Amino acid sequence: MSYILSNFIWLLLLTFLFYFTGYFFVRILFRNYEDHPMVFFTRIALGMGFWIYFLFLLSTVGFLYRTVVYASTAAVSMVGFILFIINRLKQPKLPKQKLKHLLGEKRVTLSKGLLVTTLVFVLLVLFFHTISPIISWDANAYHLTIPRLYLENHGFRRIPFNVYSNWPLNIELLFCLSMVMKDYILAKLVHFLFGLLLIAAIYRFTRSAASPAAGLIASVLFLCNPVILFEIKTAYIDIAYAFFFFIAFVFVHRALEDEKKTNFFIFLAGICCGILAGIKLTGIFGVFCLTILFVYVRFRKGTRMRSLLKPLLLLVSPSIILLVPWIIKSILLTGNPVYPFLHSLFGGPEWNSALHAMFSDWQRNIGMGRSLLDYLLLPFRVILLGGGGSDYTHFGGQINQFWIILIPLSVIIAWRNGMVRRCLGISLIYFVIWSLTSQQMRFLISIVPFLSTAAAVSIFDLLSRVKNSRMKSILWMFASVSLSLILLLVNITYIKQGGSMLNRYLRIGSDIKAAAIHPVYHFINNHLPAHARIMMLNTNQGFFCNREYIADSFFEASQMNAFLKDQNTRQGIYKRLKELQISHILLGNWNMEIQYPPTLFEFLSDSSLSRIIYRSPDGYFLLYKVKNN
Repeated sequence: MSYILSNFIWLLLLTFLFYFTGYFFVRILFRNYEDHPMVFFTRIALGMGFWIYFLFLLSTVGFLYRTVVYASTAAVSMVGFILFIINRLKQPKLPKQKLKHLLGEKRVTLSKGLLVTTLVFVLLVLFFHTISPIISWDANAYHLTIPRLYLENHGFRRIPFNVYSNWPLNIELLFCLSMVMKDYILAKLVHFLFGLLLIAAIYRFTRSAASPAAGLIASVLFLCNPVILFEIKTAYIDIAYAFFFFIAFVFVHRALEDEKKTNFFIFLAGICCGILAGIKLTGIFGVFCLTILFVYVRFRKGTRMRSLLKPLLLLVSPSIILLVPWIIKSILLTGNPVYPFLHSLFGGPEWNSALHAMFSDWQRNIGMGRSLLDYLLLPFRVILLGGGGSDYTHFGGQINQFWIILIPLSVIIAWRNGMVRRCLGISLIYFVIWSLTSQQMRFLISIVPFLSTAAAVSIFDLLSRVKNSRMKSILWMFASVSLSLILLLVNITYIKQGGSMLNRYLRIGSDIKAAAIHPVYHFINNHLPAHARIMMLNTNQGFFCNREYIADSFFEASQMNAFLKDQNTRQGIYKRLKELQISHILLGNWNMEIQYPPTLFEFLSDSSLSRIIYRSPDGYFLLYKVKNN
């Protein structure tokens, strides 16, 4: 039980840190504008933004030490907490009616209670999955590994052959903060926290547009998608991206609705857009979508271009300012602001035109075609034919098939509901941009909050037309029971596994973390010298590897193969390895369909040049020692 409780408490402490940090900055910067429905999320977003760029500053100057971070978190959160207490003591007690308004309806109906119970149960199951010490592939390759390496280096460093390390890494810096405070389990919980915050934001926004029941429906609709269920318990970044995208949209929507506070809300949207742009290279797409939406709606209202200049400046400027540090970092480390893209124009180490062609070809092959007919069928295929896991020919993920009904329903309602129109509009713009990229399903998570909100408001709109109160109650109950069953069925595998996970946590406790480390990394960390340098082949799983290593970023465009493939002799392979001071080779027993030169395997089988020093019990890994000079 201590393992579960400790992780839960640390998650609460991290949430308090973000909240009180944001509370401090909101009180200082926006004291006269705190009374709006999304103020909680404003504080959380600003708090996260502060710690992202504070850690960026520490990493830039090589001062990323645990003691510095501990002292800073204690000081900032304490000041924020004191301001919070002072402000609460000054405030009069809420009037009875306002309190009722904040709580929503006077009584909790059975249908709402069912949705809340199901939602809480599923989130609890997903929490058990999140605190599992097992790390997903991409998190092991870079989402968690890069911040670990930065922390060990006390700041930024060039990580050879790791393309991802040169991209914007805002969320990875929050993972780094979590590892400073506790460990990588807390880093996984950061992404889970983003899921909780996004669900709460969807509820709050939809409730303000319709009703508390509609807010609950929107939250459940969001969580009913398999791709989201996979991501929310994983140290990835796509739900974090969706959170900042959605919050920025809410601020843009508020700016369009409240002309007196347009500049305030549009500036908040700009800050969220800046954080969004620093999450991944495609973050700028979200900024573009929001800009298009704002300009279009304002033009429809008859606003002149001159009047748009200031709000557009407030929206776009923070996006550029907060993205620029990552661009400068990439230029300093690689010479390329968007490494490895635009390689023909800017160049960059450990990349070439052949790798770029292979990478581009792989990206184009994700999805179900690029012809005109394929694009016309794409919306239907995405909903009905998505495939999970590594099935990239079917988008590499799934959303729920009920969208084939709910999206058309929302389109019908959108004719007279401006908020639904905006949700669908920004979803459409983003979907068109997404269709021109690699078409991975997880990159579509960003629009699911908008679709969930639009669908829930549309359902509320339909049910509100029912005049008979008894029939209306029956329909609400039917909708609640149906959605609860769908959510449970979509989670059935996780629910079944959750019981055994809970049993293990209670029986083994924190010792379970040691069992998650593959034996090959125990051998590497305990038996290889500190100066060892490993080349990984057919694997790039380096989080638990405490020795310097190089590995592929993309197996479909193998940098390791490109480094070795022009060597036609065993001695040539040996010479190339020594150029990079490679002392060991870790060979994974997975078929990554990489066409290594035959001389590589001749080299590995030549006992005068290399020899096997470890064979993993499961047969997945062979560790070779390369002959010394």
